[in-house]
Amino acid sequence: MPRTRYVFFALLACLEHLEKTDKKFINECKGWLLCAKNKDGGWGHVANDEDSKLYPTAMTLLVLDRLCLKDELSPGCHWIISHMKADGWGFSQNEPSSPVATAIAIVALRRFKGMDDQLFIKPKERLLIIDTWGVETEDMPGTPWIHCSYMWVFPALTHLGVEPYSKPIAQGVRELNKLNCKDGWKEPSNHLTVRGQFWATFALHNLQLAYDPAVHTYRIDSALSVSNIQEPHFVTIFPHSKWSFVLPKFAYQAATYTLLAMSVAAFFGIHRLAQAIPRKAELFLAVGGFLTTYQLIQKRKMLFPGWVLKIAIGVITVLSSIDLVFGLSVSHLFDYVTIAIKRILSQ
Repeated sequence: MPRTRYVFFALLACLEHLEKTDKKFINECKGWLLCAKNKDGGWGHVANDEDSKLYPTAMTLLVLDRLCLKDELSPGCHWIISHMKADGWGFSQNEPSSPVATAIAIVALRRFKGMDDQLFIKPKERLLIIDTWGVETEDMPGTPWIHCSYMWVFPALTHLGVEPYSKPIAQGVRELNKLNCKDGWKEPSNHLTVRGQFWATFALHNLQLAYDPAVHTYRIDSALSVSNIQEPHFVTIFPHSKWSFVLPKFAYQAATYTLLAMSVAAFFGIHRLAQAIPRKAELFLAVGGFLTTYQLIQKRKMLFPGWVLKIAIGVITVLSSIDLVFGLSVSHLFDYVTIAIKRILSQ
């Protein structure tokens, strides 16, 4: 039976050594694949079966594009695009979209579309939240075909501009590393096969191609060095200015809480027990301290529990309202409380 995979796999094996391969054989395989295309522009698992599927169409596009036949592949590209679902692709029109099928379609279409094409927005979002790095099975004539997730998702994401050390890819690499053994890589089913070696080397080779030492090594080193002196462990004061400096988180918190305590003390007139500050200055000290504290907390909310700011604002609001409604300032309240305490102690 004239199955398309036999031919595109044969060509795939020859692509890296075209100069050593019989040109007649290459031309016969190219001609056969072009003639095997269905009327709708796609390819099926069997030549001219008029039952186009994603995998043979995508693989044929990848192989023939490498042989400089891009102008003749537009119908196949349009076929894949026309069979896109809401957030990606499935292996057939009757199946829901899946991460592996979506990745295969992206790898094929990136030969014809830019990475910023709107076509890829939803599929990219789908792949960025992938949480299963196993296999997917497709029924093909002659065998159930197993597709590997990391083999296709790694190149799909890097083809869309995702950094090769990004979070989803890093998680996939960790899962792949679990399959490593002294003889190579096992399949996700834990079987040691030649196919498992191909999946792993193909995936890692694509990451290697996407990794540019001149760019990515610098970015990683910069991220690691900055992470040691960035929030929330450290706080940058006056960033982007010549007075910029860095404080440890606990020092920033301690200064803010100290200022808040001093503001409360000034607001309640507790300092007058030591006769340290004139009464006329206490309002300015208290309000100024509270406003400064408010700004410090607002700029670094992640360093403080929410109730701190709420209590500070609540105290100011209540005492200010008492002053406005009853004409009783904090100083008067303090005097009344002091007189009451003295009377109680004298009895």
